[in-house]
Formats: sequence, C-alpha cells, structure tokens
Amino acid sequence: MGAVQRKAIMHHEGHMDDGLTLSRSQHEESRTARVIRSTVFLFNRFIRGLDALSKKAKSSSVDLPIESVSLSLQDLIGYFHLPDEHLEHEEKQNRLRALKNRQNLFQEEGMINLVLECIDRLHVYSSAAHFADVAGKEAGETWKSILNSLYELLDTKDLCP
Repeated sequence: MGAVQRKAIMHHEGHMDDGLTLSRSQHEESRTARVIRSTVFLFNRFIRGLDALSKKAKSSSVDLPIESVSLSLQDLIGYFHLPDEHLEHEEKQNRLRALKNRQNLFQEEGMINLVLECIDRLHVYSSAAHFADVAGKEAGETWKSILNSLYELLDTKDLCP
C-alpha cells in the first residue's frame, strides 16, 4: 500500500488525549485499508466475470457477484458521505478530516480507476435488456442500478478525474 505516514495531532495545551487521537487516526487508516482491500477483490472478480461474459455467448457458468457489488457500492457511498450538518463544529471538522483521508487513500490505491473499469465493462452492454440476454434476468434487472451507483460513488467522493 506504500509508505505509511503517521501524524500525531498535538493539542495546543498538550492534553493527555494526544495518544488517543493518534490511536483513532491509525484505526481509521486500518479500517479504510480493509475496505479498499475487500473492494479491490470484489471489483476485480466482477470485472473478470464481465470479461468472461463478453467472450462467451449466454453462459450460465460465469459467476457475477451482482448482489455483493450492489451492496458494496451502497456501503461505499455511505462511507464517503459528508457528515451531518447538525454536528458540533469540532466533531464535524474531525469527521471531514477523516473523510478527506479516506478519499485520499482510496484515490492513492487506484480505486478510482477500478470504478471506471467497472463502468467501462458495463457500458459494453447498451441496455439492461442486452445485459440480461448475456448475464441473466437478475443481472439485467440490476445493470442500471449498479451503473448509477458507480457514478454516484464517483460523485459522492468528488474524485472523478
């Protein structure tokens, strides 16, 4: 994942919770790394399945993780959503900083390109009906929602190249 850069946030008065702030920062990075690792695995599996579908005519032997991708996209959209407006200023700033760190790590690890690859592979099919002919009825029904979720993820993260 590259060089890990750790920062300790020092309060201007040197409070005792400095170690706790560092611990929270490391926990957040670790959680983001796990999310990225599992997303890379799932999206690569999805892309390989789409590639296999494009090489074969109507094949039931290709296992597309349609439901997993759909649920994962919804989770990612929530994970990169802006914090609520009603939060106190300090809490909101902490969450915004954590969100920015997640976005940066997501981009540094090449996730934007992976999302764009998924979009490209899905656009090989001109419609949900076309995708359903190749991948099956269930997959065809979710084609549009997965595409919309991929675009929404890019929009939510504000990282579209």
